[in-house]
Order: sequence, then structure tokens, then C-alpha cells
Amino acid sequence: MILKKLIYILPLFISFGILSQQDFNNFKTLNSVGKIPADFSSLTYKKIAEDLKTNKGNLSKAQEKVFLQGIHYGIDDLLHSGMVVYGDEISLYIKSIADRLLENKNDLKSHLRFYTLKSNESNAFSTDQGIVFVTTGLISQLTNEAQLAFVLAHEISHYTEKHVVESFEYRTKNKRDLSIRGLSVYSKEKEFEADRLGLKIYNEAGYSKEELLPSFDVLMYSYLPFDEVEFPKTYFTDNHIFKKGTTFN
Repeated sequence: MILKKLIYILPLFISFGILSQQDFNNFKTLNSVGKIPADFSSLTYKKIAEDLKTNKGNLSKAQEKVFLQGIHYGIDDLLHSGMVVYGDEISLYIKSIADRLLENKNDLKSHLRFYTLKSNESNAFSTDQGIVFVTTGLISQLTNEAQLAFVLAHEISHYTEKHVVESFEYRTKNKRDLSIRGLSVYSKEKEFEADRLGLKIYNEAGYSKEELLPSFDVLMYSYLPFDEVEFPKTYFTDNHIFKKGTTFN
């Protein structure tokens, strides 16, 4: 019960400490840089029409249309939300890691784009269109490049194996959430497959095997924003906030 309360309170405690060290006169948020990618500027209905020319596995024509309409409108809503940035330092760094992972896979590399999603959530997910989103929350949890490389290799494997399409088929039959986030929730079998294939990509790129287990630890416990430490209630309140004559216990 104490830990549950701390989950809601301690992020404020930590943020106050961080904010006290920030120079807000010169603070700049993460912004997009450079030429606007076609993902952001192309019209949604044109993307759908173009994608309808390709085969989507076992989907019928009617299912393909529903799938593509839902996923493209969902992607564009996210891209135009103001939370996704491109050409920034983080996105360029992520792309440089992907370039290393796909050094000998130029055709695959040409189909992938990497953007940063400004969110406290620790997450990364790929779409059937070759877009990989990585949140700033996940970046903040990782401790080195190798861990990020494995996450990217895992998401690239979801893309190559068309797991989003398979997720759509299953969720349609079982009337589950068909949003972008919903379609990125896979079965254990698909996650294991992405781990196995991602590991192959990771090893071929020369990253350290010793960083694999810490990578899984980060992903498993990333929902915890802090260590379980004693919370000093006096940090938030003392006698100065009460009217004169009121005692503080």
C-alpha cells in the first residue's frame, strides 16, 4: 500500500528536485528539425490508396480496406498531434543505430523511418508502414546504446514478420482494441519471435551479449519511476502554509 501511494507522489518529489536545477530562461523543448518527411505531409487517403496495391497476407479486400483506413488515420492523428518529432538529435541518433543494425540490409533500411514520441511512457512500437516510434520515456530509462539497439532490432522484427497484420486479424475476430497501440500488443509467441529475430540482428551488428539481460530488466521494470525510498512528508508541507495558530503534526 505504501509503495502504491509512492508511485503517485514521488514523481512530483523527483520533478521538483530536477526543476530546481533547470535554467528555464534558456530551456528548449525537443523540436523537429529540417525538411518535413512525407509521412507528415502526404494526404491520408493517398497513403491508403497506395497501400491497397500491396498484399496484406490473408486479409480479404474488405478487411484490407478496414485495416489500412484504421491504421493510417491512427498514424496520422499521432503524427499531427505535436508529440512526434523528426530530425531532432534523438531521432537522428536512433536512426544511426538502426543504420548499424541494418548495415547489410539496404532494402529493409529503405522502408523504415524512425521518429521520437514525446511521452513519459516507456515504449517503442512499429507499424506495418515501416514507421518506428520510440518514446522519450523509454530513452530516459535505458543506460546505453546496446540496450536501445536491442529494442530497435525487436521492433524491426515485428515489422518484417507482419505482426501488426496478424494482430489485426486476431483482434477483429475477438472484437478487441484496433488502435495503433492496441495493434502493437502481441501474443507471447510473436514477442518471442521478435526477440529471437531481433537477437540475430543485434548480434550481427556486434553489440555486447552482456547487455541483453539488463535490456530485459529495463523493459520489465520501466513502469517503476523510482526506487522504493522513504517519503518525507515535510518536503510538501510545513507550518508556513497554515494560518497562524494552526499547528502542524
